[in-house]
Order: sequence, then C-alpha cells, then structure tokens
Amino acid sequence: MKKLIMKIEPKINRQKLKQTILEEYGFKIEKIKFIPKGDVGLSFVAQRKEKKKLFIKIYPPTRSAKISIQNLDFSLGVCYDFYTKCSIKNISFPLLTKTGELKINFESNPLAIFNFIEGKNQDNGKLSNKELVKVSELLASIHKNSNKIELKKVPIEKFNIGFKDELINGINILEQKKRLSNKYKIKLAKLLIPMKNEIISLLEKTVKLGKSIRLKESDFVLCHTDPIPQNLIINKNHDVFLIDWDGVKLAPKEHDLWFYLWDNPILFLTSYKNIYESLTLDKEVILFYFYFRILEDLTYWVYTILNENIEGKQNKSDLREVESYCLERIENIDKYKNKISTIIIDYENH
Repeated sequence: MKKLIMKIEPKINRQKLKQTILEEYGFKIEKIKFIPKGDVGLSFVAQRKEKKKLFIKIYPPTRSAKISIQNLDFSLGVCYDFYTKCSIKNISFPLLTKTGELKINFESNPLAIFNFIEGKNQDNGKLSNKELVKVSELLASIHKNSNKIELKKVPIEKFNIGFKDELINGINILEQKKRLSNKYKIKLAKLLIPMKNEIISLLEKTVKLGKSIRLKESDFVLCHTDPIPQNLIINKNHDVFLIDWDGVKLAPKEHDLWFYLWDNPILFLTSYKNIYESLTLDKEVILFYFYFRILEDLTYWVYTILNENIEGKQNKSDLREVESYCLERIENIDKYKNKISTIIIDYENH
C-alpha cells in the first residue's frame, strides 16, 4: 500500500500567511509548523493561544494537487456535510471563513483550514483488530449516509484509466537515455524498462476490467477513495479519524473496502455489514481498483521523478516506493489476484 511521501519544506511567507488567516478566518496564529507528509497538498499545523491548533492545507501547482483542485469545492463540501448534517464526527472537515466559505486563495493557491485531530498517523500501516473494526464501521457509516448529502457537480466513477497515456509516455522517455539528466532518472529507467511488457499488460487488463464493469449495474455510494492507514489518525483512546478527502466521488463501495481485505478481512467485512447491511463483493471491481491503484501510483512517481523533484532525498524516497510497492505487486500480480479470489470465497462462505 502506498506510503506517505516525505516532502521538502517549501518557501512560504509565514508572516503573510498568518495575516491572511487573521483577515479571512479571524484566527490569530502564533506558530506555524510544516508537516513533511502527503502527496497532494502542503500541510501545516498552526497554533493559536492556549495551545489550540488548526490544520492548514495549501494546494500548490503540482500534478497531484491540480487533479484535486478540480473537485476541491465538492470534496470540501462533502466532508463538511458529513460532519454537520450526518453527525459523522470522526473525520476531518473544513472550517468556514468569516463569510462562510470553505476555502480561500493564498498566493494564487487554494488554502483550506481543517479541525486539528490529536493523535498519531499510522505510518506503518498496522492496525489492531479494535482499530480495524472502527475503520470498517466508519466507512460503513459514510457509505450509508451518502444519500443525505446534497450532490452538486459530483465526480462519478467512469472506470477509465485517465493516466494511461501519461504512464506510457513516461516509460518511452525513460527509454531515451539522452533525456535522462540525473542519476535518479537513470535508476528509474533501470527499474522500469525491463518491466515494460508487464506494466503494459497490467494496463490492458485494467482497461478490460473497466469496460466489463461499465456494462453492469453497480450500487454507487460516496467513497473516500483513499482510506489507507496513513490517512487515519488514531488518538490515545484508539478512536479512528479519517482525513484527506481530496478524492471523494460516487463509486462502488469496493473502492474503499479493498484496502482492508489483506489482513483479517472477515472481521473487517462482518463489522462493515453490521452497519451497511447489504454487502456483496464484486471480484472484477476489486481487481480493477487494486490494479488501478498500482498503476496510478506508478504514474505519479514516474512523473514526479521526471518532472518535479529537485531534491535527492525526495527522489530516493520515490524510487524506493516504485521498487518495493509498485514493481513488487506487478511481479506478483497473479498471487495477489488469487488471494483476492480466496478472500471473496471465504467471506461468502462465512
């Protein structure tokens, strides 16, 4: 599963940021600390008087942030409504400005302020059984309350592979040695070129699955789409909170569920079904999202190494993820496919 990306601290005019927040939100900020994690926005923790904290997220003009910005009004509105209208409290949600807006612009970039959640981020991806049950119940509550959310300009799953050409183009560039301007790009080429046929094959399988799923009638709900352990905050009471709602869309519930089918899936699924009673799993949908995520993450890292990264530390981190996460799964894709089949059979027979 994709890990959080370590980010290099950007050059931000902190005094200007404090003043902007004071003017737009009315919050007087004493300290601002950069949080070097995440692959979409720039994250900061702001401290007010009496140790009250806020979470700030700025969306810079990077590839991943631009994708999120397209649906930012919707994603901010959804988590705000889940919190205020559906009483789903274990989530991050945006705070309103003085004029009732969900976001502002700071130096031409969108900025949103969220409630600060005290606790630890699950960087290692390991959850206790108690925490796993709470994740399951939280996702079930979100899915069950989808019909209470007013949907305007809602992103809907089309089962397309929008990054397909971008990934193929990136691999083609890696094959042109003269265009590889540093050792990290050369290393990336050495990792991917021998695996080109396998990568293209997985792309073709994913496209085929998408076409097949589009012919079916699927039950769509509002999905977070990235409820990985690294997007959870767990407090000292083992309460689980879901953050980073940038990718929320209408999609089959499997879009959220497949992430937690690898360890103790029966516990996870039965806990989910206690709240969202109607649960059947579609193997094709699960495989589609599993394959899609591998390729989506690979595309992200290929693009950032080729076009965005300027720090060696960031390149090293990204290369590790390409090798240990993406390529490991592509090399063993049949093993993972068989495991998914077994999980579904075990659940149906439970």
